[in-house]
Amino acid sequence: MRIVVIAGYPQIPSMPHGGVEAAVTGLVKNLTKSRPGWRVDVVDIRGTGTEFRSESFSVVRLGRTGWRRRLTLLDLGRYLRAIRACRPDLCNLHGTGWAYLLLCLVLRGTGIPVCLNVHGILRKEAWTRLKRRPSLKHLLQFAIHSVSEELMLHLANGVVVDTPYVAQALGLRKGRRLAIIPQGAFHEFESGSERPIANLLMTVAVFSRRKGHEFAIRAVKQLIGRFPDLRYKIVGVATEEAYLAEIEALIVELGLSDHVELMKNAPPEQVRPLLPRARAFLLHSEEESQGLALCEAMLAGVPVVATDVAAIPFVVPHDRAGLLSPHGDVNAFAEHVASLLGDDALHDRLAAGASAWAMQFRWSKVADRMATYFAELAKAK
Repeated sequence: MRIVVIAGYPQIPSMPHGGVEAAVTGLVKNLTKSRPGWRVDVVDIRGTGTEFRSESFSVVRLGRTGWRRRLTLLDLGRYLRAIRACRPDLCNLHGTGWAYLLLCLVLRGTGIPVCLNVHGILRKEAWTRLKRRPSLKHLLQFAIHSVSEELMLHLANGVVVDTPYVAQALGLRKGRRLAIIPQGAFHEFESGSERPIANLLMTVAVFSRRKGHEFAIRAVKQLIGRFPDLRYKIVGVATEEAYLAEIEALIVELGLSDHVELMKNAPPEQVRPLLPRARAFLLHSEEESQGLALCEAMLAGVPVVATDVAAIPFVVPHDRAGLLSPHGDVNAFAEHVASLLGDDALHDRLAAGASAWAMQFRWSKVADRMATYFAELAKAK
């Protein structure tokens, strides 16, 4: 079986930038490991830099730099030549932008089966941007993303979504064309034998407004009187610099400089040993299509305190692996954190529940399900 994965791929596989690169890295690594005889070739149409080739795996980068990055249409022939050179039984696309739409159209015309992996709901993200900052640019982005996403969902031979929430939001019905398979979490985050640090709370999420860091920080402020030694570490990449500046100002305003630490752009080797030691993992997000960080926290045996929005209730069952409350309700969120800090029996029960529940997110299991689905699509062409 020969699979061509069309997606971004990190320069350093152990340091993916964002959820899509993490998903592709985990999938490729585990497919080549668990399926002897299979070959996986990654065609990165946007990336530049180092390429890689081995007996069962390769990375080809076809991106351009500067103004030439905009010439996607003129580069379509180059993309197709690289894909055909791999002689794929199936192409796996991880994107729904217009460049991916053009590729999907041409690939279907050549008879190569296409499996589309949906990471997030592009039209919803574009609509949120438009509501927050109305402009002609954001209106056009919303229109283009909506059309390209809808067309790709109909053109692809098969569609993979992370959660039932995404399937419902996109109006997809379960059947041969649709598979609900979560994104995998790396085993490096699995819990060890060390007890958690009693006063340590953690969040791993980009510094973006939709992650709701300000709500979690205000909740921590409410708890300082009861838990004076409380420490809260927020790990993330600064995707929205203006929002990050707001968060930094809020920490100072609330007098939390000794309690809240922003670990901006921290390398994975710094985060991996720290996460299993956290007493609780916090995420006050307004929307998640899955929330990989939630899965990694649970795999590390860390109970989750989060919001009950979008896909989160599917990923974190309330009172089994964590505690959920409405978005924007700082009081309820703070009380859930306080429960995990002050009640050892509750903490230990939810920690054990989180660890057991998260076994389904291990990459070995996820890659096996993906491989089975790929084989079914290739056979049905």
